[in-house]
Amino acid sequence: MASAEHLFATMIASPSAMRPLALQQAQVEIAVALAKIFQIAQDEERQRLADDPVGTVWLAHSLSPHIDEAVGIVQEAVKGTKYEEHFNRDEVVLLIKQVVGQHFVDINHIERLWYVDRNPQLAAIQDYKKRTLGQMPREAGE
Repeated sequence: MASAEHLFATMIASPSAMRPLALQQAQVEIAVALAKIFQIAQDEERQRLADDPVGTVWLAHSLSPHIDEAVGIVQEAVKGTKYEEHFNRDEVVLLIKQVVGQHFVDINHIERLWYVDRNPQLAAIQDYKKRTLGQMPREAGE
């Protein structure tokens, strides 16, 4: 729900209680659909960590191959409403990608932190938490 809430709070300048019912319903549809995509992204990251923990932990975060699917979900939910044109504008699509993309990055990061915490025997990944939480300076060239 957080992504949908953030998208609407960022793009529609009215309190949620004053939004038309159709828009509120779209927000719920978006939240439910994005939750499914976010779960898939989390499961994929978990599998990558299981397959190659060292390579995955130090891999740069990506916006996920699901980003375009997420944009499509938002656009489909407002299709036929007076907001359809707004959510198809290039700058709004970019904002959707930024908001939802940050959620994908956060999902990966949290999953990596969880994995590091539960696998203390893997010395090669233990600095991830310290480095990403600003507790350890990066070495030159990283």
